[in-house]
Amino acid sequence: MAILEELCSTTLHPNVAELYGPLKSRLPSISMSTLYRNLDALRQAGDILELQIPGHNKRYDGRTTLHYHVICERCGAVRDVPEDYVSLRPGLRGEIDGFELTGFRLDFIGICPSCRNGGSDARARSHVLEN
Repeated sequence: MAILEELCSTTLHPNVAELYGPLKSRLPSISMSTLYRNLDALRQAGDILELQIPGHNKRYDGRTTLHYHVICERCGAVRDVPEDYVSLRPGLRGEIDGFELTGFRLDFIGICPSCRNGGSDARARSHVLEN
């Protein structure tokens, strides 16, 4: 439950390392293997989203309702796209080229403010925790 609470309390879409610090202070006996195992169980139960970003560590999202993300192509930072930016289509049905549609995913790619301002990869990754 602490993992789920931590993910639901942030909009930063943390990776495992970014989750581990705050959780370790709350639960001193937690191990990385326990964290990985519970993240996988929460994902399989549909309680969290796992975001796979090419070239970066997986990130996690406690918000499972339909929404989109904007991803920094340099540092991998992830933010939610404001709902008024894109019209959401939750009732998508039908087929595309013989594929039965079961869902969809739409990500926006860009460069975050820290990276645009000349931040190094290390500094850009650290701003994810600060925002």
